[in-house]
Amino acid sequence: MKLRVLLADDHPFVRLGVRCTLEAGGIEVVGEASGASELLALIAAVRCDAVVTDLAMPGTPGGACERIAFVRQLRERWPALPVIVLTGETDASMLAALRQTGIAALLLKSDPPDLLSAAVRDVCCGHVSVGETGWAGCSAGCSDTRAGLAARGYGQAGNPVDPDRTLFSVAARHALR
Repeated sequence: MKLRVLLADDHPFVRLGVRCTLEAGGIEVVGEASGASELLALIAAVRCDAVVTDLAMPGTPGGACERIAFVRQLRERWPALPVIVLTGETDASMLAALRQTGIAALLLKSDPPDLLSAAVRDVCCGHVSVGETGWAGCSAGCSDTRAGLAARGYGQAGNPVDPDRTLFSVAARHALR
């Protein structure tokens, strides 16, 4: 049985890259939202195994506290639903605050695309997952997950992000077909 995911990002190009990445990994995208209100309505209406969401979208006020509050709202309304935050945010204090909301995974949009599919599988099995470039914002409590990702070659020193393997490059290749 395929895992079913809801996807939220206000940029269509990013949604395309994420969708292509997830589908190539055997994960079904069962709904897409371009804003916070649309995502809340989708979660209420569509059965899914996990949610992949951006942090800054229409319907979430611009400040860091409001964005964190939106993620907390998702976690409070649907506590059993794994929430994966896929963000361009790189501020270490913001990433650390996100980890405190109880999200199941935190990935940066610059992380390799195959890490996203692995994270979805991990969180649907009850594990916590953090992308390789998100470690700067994580507390020591994330170290157990880091070991599992390191076994797959992620998050190790000397393993830089390849710019040809980002979600944006996946979307660009798909759009050019």
